[in-house]
Amino acid sequence: MQAYADATHVADRVRCFHTVTNLSKCVDEASGQEYWRVFGYSLDGQFVIRCDKVVLACGKNRCKTLKIEGEASEENIVYDVTQLKKFLDRTPLLPLGVAKEIDEFDCFATPTVPYLLEPECDRRVVIVGDGISAADAVLHCLNHDVPVVHVMRRSERQLRSVMLARLSASVYPEYARVFRLMTGKVTDPYYERINCGEVTSLKMPSIAVVRSPQGVEPIPFHVLAACIGRESSLSFFKNLDEFVDYQSVADRSLYAVGSLAGDHFVRYLVGGCLQVAQSLIHADV
Repeated sequence: MQAYADATHVADRVRCFHTVTNLSKCVDEASGQEYWRVFGYSLDGQFVIRCDKVVLACGKNRCKTLKIEGEASEENIVYDVTQLKKFLDRTPLLPLGVAKEIDEFDCFATPTVPYLLEPECDRRVVIVGDGISAADAVLHCLNHDVPVVHVMRRSERQLRSVMLARLSASVYPEYARVFRLMTGKVTDPYYERINCGEVTSLKMPSIAVVRSPQGVEPIPFHVLAACIGRESSLSFFKNLDEFVDYQSVADRSLYAVGSLAGDHFVRYLVGGCLQVAQSLIHADV
């Protein structure tokens, strides 16, 4: 951020290494005018900033968790694509078609069958979620021949309303491919889907208990990727308002841009920031 501020000659307007701890609305006793007080600390100590308007642009910076039994003690669990890639790089899977070493006394062994279909099915990756981040995780696994069990809480009909369904197939062919897999329009030997499903608990060693209309099924896994979105950790602002056109419905001096305002794609950020800037300029005229 400091390098960006220096390159764009706005360093005098940017405060790096500052942490906001509290945000409160106050009233000037003399004039009766409302204003905001922003409290926090930096490398130089504590600070207080008085301002007329506030724009929240801190995004959703904390991964959501499943909040289920066994999650805290499970080591083979990640919450985004970056973590999944690092995990698979550290503990790579054998490619499909490489048979495991067979014990001559193992009557259940089938050396001619790819490992996806062998009893050693804990080599699979369980992906939870039906959004963009879950689709990214599916794409990464399929592009590297990693078998996937995809658990989604929505039905095929309900999936028509998710963001993936609205993306243009010509612009985003890779997401269109995943969406067709999710809805059963196409199949892939590395991909298995469970619609209307949810992971109810995690058991040792690395077993996901999945409940769906077909019943309750324990699924062993190599790693579980819970790609169910992010949430804001606005510890300094307890009651987040509803925003319409990037402006708070309850307080017109409060704005939000980015994922806090529902803009989850980078291409939307510029337009949102320009609209807030326009509102701020017109408010001061």
